[in-house]
Amino acid sequence: MSSPHDWQVSFGHGVASGDPWPDGVLLWTRVTTTLPVVSVTWELSRTLSFERPMTAGMALATAERDHTVKVPVTGLRPRTAYYYRFRIGNVVSETGRTTTAPHDECDMLRFGVLRGQAHAHLAQRPDLDAVLQVGSLPTDKRMLARHLTNPDVRRLHATHPVVVTAAEHLDWQPVRDGRRFRGLTFGRLVDVIVLDRRTGSDLQQREWLTEGVRDSDATWKLIAARELDDNAVAEVLKETGEPNVVLISDAACEEDSGAVLEVTRAEVRVNGPAGRPVRVKPASTH
Repeated sequence: MSSPHDWQVSFGHGVASGDPWPDGVLLWTRVTTTLPVVSVTWELSRTLSFERPMTAGMALATAERDHTVKVPVTGLRPRTAYYYRFRIGNVVSETGRTTTAPHDECDMLRFGVLRGQAHAHLAQRPDLDAVLQVGSLPTDKRMLARHLTNPDVRRLHATHPVVVTAAEHLDWQPVRDGRRFRGLTFGRLVDVIVLDRRTGSDLQQREWLTEGVRDSDATWKLIAARELDDNAVAEVLKETGEPNVVLISDAACEEDSGAVLEVTRAEVRVNGPAGRPVRVKPASTH
């Protein structure tokens, strides 16, 4: 039986997850509605059937936050796939799939690098641990809303956790509140250091980056940034003396396509959509 409000709500911008950590992940959706406040139920399960949700809860979608919903879910197992969805009465969102980060040792990690229109390609890769969004997103909210209705964008967001570097309209993205400079740990193999130059002065950015690199015990440090030049990174590396750093940004990637980084203890190997090697600059102190 339909709820009186069923016809007034929908999940027109899909679902997404982001900023994975070993015991949790952030879930996101937006309710399309004219109601001022809507109560949204969320569920997370190990199985697609959701017969026994591992955890569930309720969140409010309010007009003040454009009816977006962010749910930080904790208490999960490291490097484990989960399914999630949102519900308002009898209206159910599409089902998303996400993966937590590893906690300790791992032999290999794979990261998609999202630039341009590579959403469809990366959505077809079932083996990614996360997708690093370093390409530009629409700065106008209406254009961003239209972007999130694109079927390929929705498919990617519903398939992998994403790590977003853009700072505009954070409510509309699966980014932890108050964490525009973020450090994400993927076991002992990789630390992802996320920077956005518009969230602080050049001096603050350099201090954050120096601190993130210096404090990291991971074998590799991946610096994910929308806008950051290799010279700025090289200055930080001279100060820290850290060799195993790779800069991933718009300027550092040559192809307007979805490259995949395969990270082992020995190397960071980068492949394009058709297996072609593409260049992502390893940071250098020279």
